[in-house]
Amino acid sequence: MNLHHRVSSFHNKSCLRNNSCYTAPGKQTRRLAVNEPKIVMSDHFSKRRNGNGWIQLGRSVLWTVVFLQIFIIVPGFSGEIARREESLYVWDEYVEYLHRFGTADAIFSSAWCLLYYAFIAELAYVILSALLKPDRPMDKPGTEKHRAVVLYCSFWALFTFLTFGDSIFQFIRSFPTFGWLIIWGGSTFVAVLLFWGSFEQKRNERERTAEEKINKQWLDMICHNSRLEQRLFRQWLDSLCYSAAPDAGPPAKEPTYEELLQRLRELQAENGAEKGGEHPETNPQEPGLS
Repeated sequence: MNLHHRVSSFHNKSCLRNNSCYTAPGKQTRRLAVNEPKIVMSDHFSKRRNGNGWIQLGRSVLWTVVFLQIFIIVPGFSGEIARREESLYVWDEYVEYLHRFGTADAIFSSAWCLLYYAFIAELAYVILSALLKPDRPMDKPGTEKHRAVVLYCSFWALFTFLTFGDSIFQFIRSFPTFGWLIIWGGSTFVAVLLFWGSFEQKRNERERTAEEKINKQWLDMICHNSRLEQRLFRQWLDSLCYSAAPDAGPPAKEPTYEELLQRLRELQAENGAEKGGEHPETNPQEPGLS
């Protein structure tokens, strides 16, 4: 029993290791079903790997084209246009190279000119995408609309460049020499610093003046309210005095605040004396207290 158990366990381990079972010596059954999904998954991963390879190849080509545009095509073509050796417009370049060198050179020159145009549109697309980047994720229709707007604005920037390209390069041709540009740049930097300092000082003075004006208006309003309260109080005292003495005529001049208070005290004393006279038995010594 012990020997048979060892032989059967060894047979099972060999079957699991080789993913196969032996029915008879020299005959092997089919692979276990465990490996079948692995084969399918391996095919899927191989397809994905091939797809990623094509994507990586496309990205490499695009980066190569961008490198050529930035470091070769744009500087060279811009310099030739500025020196009036080439035309800014692709149709003029095609006609000129077709008459001078033939169809192949005309197509090659037109392709370089189109790559130059593509760089202008790409630069505008990158800048607009960074400026108009949404703060929140959008759904698919919103994303497509956003891309369409950015793409349209990029081509509009290219059209604007082609419209005013001659004027731009004419302005570049009229630039002074490099030495004068360096001197102008340094003087411009100093002028910007001085102007910014003066502008900050002027703005601080305006802010200080505005604060003083606001404080003055606030104080004037407080004083006006205080004077208004004093005037109302005087009118109340006048009405009270006139009601106590109806036969008396108006005063020759407007009484002061202290005079009104004194008059109020006298009226209170008189009222207290009258009340004390009515009941003399209650308080004969102090008839003035109310």
